[in-house]
Amino acid sequence: MSLEVNRKPNIKKFVWTIENFSLITSQPGGVFSSPSFNTKSDRQTWVFLIYPKSIVNEKYISLYFAKDSAIDNKLYNCTLSIGSTNGKIFKSKQYLHVHFSNIAIGGECFMRRDHYRHFLKGPVKIQCELSEICHGCDDETIEYKNLSQDLKNLYESQQYSDLTLYVDQHEFKVHRSILSVRSPSLPHVLGYHNFEDLPKSVEVVSGLSPEKFEQLIRYVYTGELQSGDVSSELFDYSNDLKLHSLEKSVYEEPNEYHTHSVVNAEELNIIWNLDNIGPLEGGSVISSQILETTEIYSPQLVAQLAFSDKGDNGKFLDVLFRFNEFDEERPILFVCKMTLTYQDCSLSFKEVNHVFTTEDWHFPEFIKDTDIIQKSNSLGGMCLKAELIMSDNSTTFSTKSYTNEIFDNAQHITANYEQLSNDIGLLSQRGEYVSDLILFSSHCDPFLAHKAILWARWPEIRDELPLDSDMKEIKIAVDGEILGVLMEYIYSGKIQDFDEETAAMLLEVDKKTPKLPYSLVKKCEKFLEDAEVIHF
Repeated sequence: MSLEVNRKPNIKKFVWTIENFSLITSQPGGVFSSPSFNTKSDRQTWVFLIYPKSIVNEKYISLYFAKDSAIDNKLYNCTLSIGSTNGKIFKSKQYLHVHFSNIAIGGECFMRRDHYRHFLKGPVKIQCELSEICHGCDDETIEYKNLSQDLKNLYESQQYSDLTLYVDQHEFKVHRSILSVRSPSLPHVLGYHNFEDLPKSVEVVSGLSPEKFEQLIRYVYTGELQSGDVSSELFDYSNDLKLHSLEKSVYEEPNEYHTHSVVNAEELNIIWNLDNIGPLEGGSVISSQILETTEIYSPQLVAQLAFSDKGDNGKFLDVLFRFNEFDEERPILFVCKMTLTYQDCSLSFKEVNHVFTTEDWHFPEFIKDTDIIQKSNSLGGMCLKAELIMSDNSTTFSTKSYTNEIFDNAQHITANYEQLSNDIGLLSQRGEYVSDLILFSSHCDPFLAHKAILWARWPEIRDELPLDSDMKEIKIAVDGEILGVLMEYIYSGKIQDFDEETAAMLLEVDKKTPKLPYSLVKKCEKFLEDAEVIHF
């Protein structure tokens, strides 16, 4: 028997090799437990458990992977597999958004014995790969958020701004370079050919209030929407601007959990037709129904639609969800997206992720009656759709639907950091476009840059940046290859081919002047600390 742990940043691969494995035929089937895996960086221990003959059904092999130490708050994407030592996989299953809270991945019927009895002779390799997805531990997410925060600081500081937009006498100082890659159609919308033709001050007629325009500009800089709701006016104007990152985010949810969860979570779609609804009375129940959840351990979900009277704050649509026979020891992951439509047009939509820890949950205040009723006190001709994704992390689920209508896949979004990274990264690739700075390496390799971006992303170099608008040349005493890597990180927040050699070279450069960005130094230090292989 041999055991090994391979660790890379945020990815752990556990491999248990059994040299002489064979399927037993005697009763009862015993359990084999691997030695504990100890990951030194986070002081967690893990263990494999295999039953060559399942206790529940002798036709199956049971296989589990569990945490054998204190519970943490991390979420993982997991792939559990069993195969031969030459790399052939006999059975593999994926588990998404797993929180190891008194549960193990795997199952009593992980694979059929008769399907694999001819293969499982001699050495067998059992493997589990964990990819940490908690936001606080995700290196890539952290780097994207660093880029977002730095550009937010740049917008708020107005440093090196070269364009002023006016909306109803409200002033917005922005940067042409950032708008050129984030919203390239802005000059055409404002009646100009390109960004160079724009005067220093421009009046914007958008149909948006200054508050909504502020929300849009902040999204351009940060990839974040301050509000979870995307108003139709904001969405329409983003289409005019060809702000594809927002358009794509709304129509194609980029979250991997939503993209791949159909095989790991049960889906329910509920339509409430709001025709013939009379005057809105606070506290009145419009509909209440019990839905069968065939895969979730709690067999029934209650969905209730009512109006909630908030007094001076008005009336709201109130949607209540309740799981019957709820077990507090096994929380349910719950993603709910609400869409309100009128004559096939989306009026509003909102998505909320929730973990059930009690029986009842009210969807956050969503639709206020005064927001949608203009001339009458009714909701005739409107529909409310609830799209639910549920998982209790215990099995592979099927798909089930309670709906007979199709709506546009417009969605709520709060952030799109990856597209922000891709867009800003374009500036380093075509820096001649509104660039105002040239960096020279120690061997005189030129790199076109932007003072505003460097001010935001490389504070250690701010003293060398001129405050005037004239082109400036700065020499950086590093090799051209390293300066290229540094520029890639400054503009996009990521490094495509990042390895131990690159991390070590960057740390060596940091000993010189000017110092590298602090976040990049910490990234290198963490990478070198985590990129190790431990053998037991």
